[in-house]
Amino acid sequence: MVGEYSLNYNALHTKEVFFILVLSTGLFNHVTIIPMLLESAARDSWLSVIVSVIPYSIFLLIVYYIAHNTRQENISAWLKEKYGAFAAGIIIVPLLIILFIHAALTLIDTSIWAGIYYLPRIPNPIISAILVISCYWISTRKLKELAVMSTIVLPMVVLLGFFIMGVNTNQKELEYLFPVFLNGYTPFLKGIAYSLSGLTEIYVIILLQHCIKAKVKLKQIALLGVVLTVLILGPLTGAIMEFGPVEARNLSFPAYEEWKLLKIGEFISRMDFLAMFQWISGAFFRIGLFMYIINHFFKRGKSRFLLPVLYLVIYGLTFLQFNTYDLNKFLYVYFLPVSLITVLAVMILLFVLVLIKKKRSYDRLEKTQSKQTGVEGS
Repeated sequence: MVGEYSLNYNALHTKEVFFILVLSTGLFNHVTIIPMLLESAARDSWLSVIVSVIPYSIFLLIVYYIAHNTRQENISAWLKEKYGAFAAGIIIVPLLIILFIHAALTLIDTSIWAGIYYLPRIPNPIISAILVISCYWISTRKLKELAVMSTIVLPMVVLLGFFIMGVNTNQKELEYLFPVFLNGYTPFLKGIAYSLSGLTEIYVIILLQHCIKAKVKLKQIALLGVVLTVLILGPLTGAIMEFGPVEARNLSFPAYEEWKLLKIGEFISRMDFLAMFQWISGAFFRIGLFMYIINHFFKRGKSRFLLPVLYLVIYGLTFLQFNTYDLNKFLYVYFLPVSLITVLAVMILLFVLVLIKKKRSYDRLEKTQSKQTGVEGS
């Protein structure tokens, strides 16, 4: 079942891990989750994201508490030592399954998007095969190599994001964001849940905590949380202000469609090919990182066969011929609600286990100090 994470790579700086997480998690928050938010809360979705910061802050505190009180050890090894292999499996396996499904959905979504907008004459299996081979190569690299690549790619992705945001400013109508609560509070509350389903992906820090050289500080986790929240809020408000809440809700890829509005002067437009660099960069790092984590958290990950088999499974799923509607429906109705409940349940359980172990350690320390005080007094 779950094995110890093989540390055959150099430990990373905190910022390097965060760069990887922003690239991988950022694609989901910046692109994939936007249609779900618009479907659930429409015009109120931007307010749902802002209010979700309140419960999200509690989740960030839980993540920090776990990392701090496990001393950033390998979480699987820590659980096996303190509570046994069964407890480690209950905590780790559900999280890895979620990562695997996320990786599969990202590859399917990316291949559909690339086929629709850029490669309509290329059969989808060929597009998917190219993506699988590229992501497999990333998964076989050391984590340090992924970190170095992310420090090069992420600044370019961010600059392109600011570029499209700035150029499209004259296309935005602020009044489209108001009035709110036209359909009551239920859509708004649903939007909070879907927002959290993307934001709680920050739990990946726990799976990578032993790879980080220095102690992770609360302010660093909070900063990462803010960045992930802005990654949702930016394209979401942009889509509503540029297309209106009704039209934005009908778009399959609102964040990408914003690139089609770009126009500089009289002669420069249709620079949406730059969106491919953003999307593909995020997809490669997301799939590659998640499969890397899965591969190394299992004993069989030391074998050369597990990773190819997992990628073959993902590649096989692309032959099911999902379309955008089917994929979004699966995400909206089934996967995102289930994954949110699972992540919250597992992280709360892990928090309780860490809390119990800390209390026991504190009690033992108190008893030891009391005995020493008694000996000294006699």
